[in-house]
Amino acid sequence: MAKLGFFFLAPVWDAVMSVSEMRTLIEHTEWSIAQAITEVNKPGVVQMEEVIIEYDDEHSDYHQYFYYKGVSGDSEDEVKATYIYQLSKMLRYSAFMVLYGLFEFHMVKCYELMIKASGYVETKADTQKAFLQKAHNILNKVINCGPGNDIEDVDHLRHIRNKIAHHNGEVIEYGQDPNSNRAVIRAIRRTIQDGVLRMNGFNEIVLNREFLPYSVSQIERYLTEMKVSVQAYYQSNQAERSANVSRMT
Repeated sequence: MAKLGFFFLAPVWDAVMSVSEMRTLIEHTEWSIAQAITEVNKPGVVQMEEVIIEYDDEHSDYHQYFYYKGVSGDSEDEVKATYIYQLSKMLRYSAFMVLYGLFEFHMVKCYELMIKASGYVETKADTQKAFLQKAHNILNKVINCGPGNDIEDVDHLRHIRNKIAHHNGEVIEYGQDPNSNRAVIRAIRRTIQDGVLRMNGFNEIVLNREFLPYSVSQIERYLTEMKVSVQAYYQSNQAERSANVSRMT
């Protein structure tokens, strides 16, 4: 590829390279969770106090109260389980939001590149789509236009991200209609089937340890296929332009 071509396609290369940043984030996230689990399971770290509960002037009782770093409960085991669940949820939710945001950041630049390379003009239908859906549309319909060669999107991750970002992972529609075809339900069922996510009894998304690596592998696959398609499209256009110049001279 010509040097000019490398610089023109730099946003796509940068997007693919960002996967290493995502994997570093995952490594540190899971390390932090493992360290927190080790700490809370050390002997004596969960504190206990006895408090007096007064029912009325004549009746009262002693109650054991256990606590650790803002988490409290009626037993040491309850405190440990609650703390581990809450911390794991918070850190994995946060890491997923960051890595997905990094993906979106690079896709903005890649979308601008695909527009510039193809001269594509957005339709009214395009403007009604979410940004990543617009980017995927031009990628498959314009850049990667070979028949039967569609790139699979990562839209299921977008739906899960939105539920985490806007509803703290609560999916109130989950379980209400077993025949529902809503996109968010399909996304959740897909990741449950892939063994990286589960729903708890409160219809909240629980990200398993495997979820973050799974998400990055999905994003890496998408970005790599996009890179190959954009590079092939660019080289094809360059070859066509060179042929036209040769015919004119």
